[in-house]
Amino acid sequence: MSEAFVLALKSGPNGSKVDIINNMSVSSHGSEFRKLVSVVLKNLENSGVIFNLVENQRIGDQFLAPFFFKMGEFQCVVFCTTSVRSDRLKSNHWDSWGIGKVLDTEIKSFVVLPNNLSKREVEFADKEAMRIKKENYISMIDSIIFLANLPNFLKNYKNINK
Repeated sequence: MSEAFVLALKSGPNGSKVDIINNMSVSSHGSEFRKLVSVVLKNLENSGVIFNLVENQRIGDQFLAPFFFKMGEFQCVVFCTTSVRSDRLKSNHWDSWGIGKVLDTEIKSFVVLPNNLSKREVEFADKEAMRIKKENYISMIDSIIFLANLPNFLKNYKNINK
């Protein structure tokens, strides 16, 4: 066990065993979801929908593309999250902007969500998905997509944007 982990176990109410276990569970849930997204994207690469898939691609010193690939003429980045919060989406906006700036190209950026979100999170995701489509709203995220819709979305996106 790491020293930080042991200290967290010994600390007060915000560092209790329950909090540590909950954080580990959330982290594990996120990691498992990321693996699912990876499998879907690898299948899409194998079927020729996307090309040159790279995971955890560092771009510049500051930006990380969890999944980076080429689709048609576009460079694309996929972010995934197991909960929809405005701070996470802002982070995705920032990384998308930075990646495009470093590479000096337009980046297509997609956020992938699990299919089993709470009703409140689904409503928030739908609201954000509508907001980023508005002409007067500045967004570096092109679409917010549920995992179940990702394969068809990318196949159709590739065909629509030829």
